[in-house]
Amino acid sequence: LYENVDNFFQLESQRLRELADNYSELGQIYISMKDEGRGDAAFDLVKAIQELQLKRKKKGPVLPTDPASTFDEDLDQIGDLYIKLGRVPLARRSYEKALEIREGVVAENNARAKSYLKLANLYRESYNDYEKAESYYKKLIENRRNVKGDLFGPDDPLSQYVTGLRQLAVLYTNDLNQLADAEALLNQALGALSPVQGRVAWDDESAIYDDLINLYRKQQKDVQPVYVRKLAAMTARRDSFRSLLRSPEYQHFAYPYVQTAGQVADLYLRQNNKAAALAAYAQVFNFISLSVATQDPKKLDNFLTNLEKYQSLLRENKNETLAAKFDETVRRGRIRQKELESIQQETNP
Repeated sequence: LYENVDNFFQLESQRLRELADNYSELGQIYISMKDEGRGDAAFDLVKAIQELQLKRKKKGPVLPTDPASTFDEDLDQIGDLYIKLGRVPLARRSYEKALEIREGVVAENNARAKSYLKLANLYRESYNDYEKAESYYKKLIENRRNVKGDLFGPDDPLSQYVTGLRQLAVLYTNDLNQLADAEALLNQALGALSPVQGRVAWDDESAIYDDLINLYRKQQKDVQPVYVRKLAAMTARRDSFRSLLRSPEYQHFAYPYVQTAGQVADLYLRQNNKAAALAAYAQVFNFISLSVATQDPKKLDNFLTNLEKYQSLLRENKNETLAAKFDETVRRGRIRQKELESIQQETNP
């Protein structure tokens, strides 16, 4: 039946029941083959089809002009399940039907952006149709460009806008070799995130800087300016974490912050610019908590190694008093690191 289905919504009730029954049987086959992932997806698809059939009975035909309809969300879910089952053409039809409904709604509709993203990713990843993928990413970006958002979750307009910019940059970088365009898009994303206050934006911001660093390396460009910009951006967000000193969220920020300072300092040290390396470390270690609460020995080692480098630079600069303030932190940290490594070896011999 799958091969003959052209449009889910053109099916009669009997055919819908047959479609659900077929996927139920398919789910049982997958389970018997010990393929629980696709088995569960098939059964979830049966449930979604049955629920959509019930909605059709209650509401009547699907009308794109009906803004209260949730059929678009159902179709997105069905499309996602088709992807899990490897039914890419049916996933595409489901996503396209969802978009048709959403584009029929006159009011501002952030769900439209979800459709653009799903279709863009599908055309890029499943069809290698980069032209269509590019067109949908551009539609997403234009749809969200001037809509106010606060970066709160995947349905937030700013989140959608930044995601569109990043995904189009990935397409330009990996598939279309439009590296200058990719760099411009990543810088647009950073510009969009810059005004966002507090802790909300730093994860995305950090990831985009990493994208830029990889892009610069691909172009064989000097990465140092990007590392310096990344450290400055993290420093600008540092104070918003002060009230979270003992929380996992603070640790989640602090360790990458130290790592970034170390990367910047190492670049300066290769140029024998010890004063700049010292300043890079100072803006971090002189203003953050020196807690060693992480359970990851590699993160802890990176933290302590950079702290030791800072101490060495301080002592070369005749600042023994400040360097000595970190001695106890290093001592306790190295003991803790050995304990964590021992636990890790016992858990994964």
